Amino acid sequence: MIDCRTFLDRHSDYRDRRLSAAMEQAMRQHMAACEPCRRHDEALRRGIDLLRRSEIEETSRPLDMDAVRRRAGGPESPDDDGPGWPGPDMAAAFMAATAATFGCGT
Repeated sequence: MIDCRTFLDRHSDYRDRRLSAAMEQAMRQHMAACEPCRRHDEALRRGIDLLRRSEIEETSRPLDMDAVRRRAGGPESPDDDGPGWPGPDMAAAFMAATAATFGCGT
């Protein structure tokens, strides 16, 4: 059976179906035995599905950040301490969630 490093190194090829049948089977077996890698695959699959379903419009206009802030209910600038601008606590929480998602136990 493959290890987590091999799984992560080959995961893009697995998702794109560019692996041999034997390697695809090894990837599936690894996910069956490794919860962190299974969560990684699931998170990536969900993200890709979400992007595919999203209607993304290209525009030639520059992004109006003031309108984005008003709609989000955030402060007028990143220097304000109001809601909507992540601080160190939010950054730490994001990093912890990322580490939990991509960490492997095998």
